[in-house]
Amino acid sequence: SSKVMLKLKTPSYPVHYFELDQKYFTEVSGSEEKQLKQGHDVIMTLEFTDEEYKEADIYINGRKISFDTYKVEFTRNINIYMVPWTNSIKIIPLNSFDVKTLKVELKE
Repeated sequence: SSKVMLKLKTPSYPVHYFELDQKYFTEVSGSEEKQLKQGHDVIMTLEFTDEEYKEADIYINGRKISFDTYKVEFTRNINIYMVPWTNSIKIIPLNSFDVKTLKVELKE
């Protein structure tokens, strides 16, 4: 008799990148860091295909936020996670659901 060994890979989730020009940032006093200028908001919106239960961890530039909802939309202000130039968002679902759109808007 022969045995078949399967190696199951950890699922990989796509990383979504977007750019924010450094003109939208200001120096944090006494620090190398920069933060979004007053009056600017970065809003992340996820739209889903249904009203089933959804639960996920979202990593924004490596920093985790979590959500769970039955709604067809999840919106969050992500100002504190933003850096000049390249930013990343990775969604790790904790159950099965479909994301219709992921939108990041800069509001001035």
